[in-house]
Amino acid sequence: FFNCLRREPGGQSLRCIHIQDSEYILNENVLNLLKTRDLAVNIYQNSVWGSYIHQHLQTAKDSAWIETDNAHVNVLNRGDLSSLTWLQSPIITTNNINDPNSDTCTVHYASLNFRDIMLGKIIL
Repeated sequence: FFNCLRREPGGQSLRCIHIQDSEYILNENVLNLLKTRDLAVNIYQNSVWGSYIHQHLQTAKDSAWIETDNAHVNVLNRGDLSSLTWLQSPIITTNNINDPNSDTCTVHYASLNFRDIMLGKIIL
């Protein structure tokens, strides 16, 4: 419930205090301590102050790095530029590996402008 309130307009200024022990320990010193820590959720349990956080962990599939000679950059979720990642290219070259004069690809450069970014985010 509190996480929903935090997502409302102005919700970033809300703080939650949850006391799981039966003793009442709130006083001015404790409130000042909580203000300096500036945590969204403050939990008092077993005579210790703490907090719970939700942190997204990468799965083994997300963090499995493969060393490859052929890779390209692509977005995993269309329109989400934060999902840009390196992917192993399906091109596997077995011939001409030892030939230093052969190029697997030609590199082209292009600048990105504001319109390109907006198209990538699908805002236009």
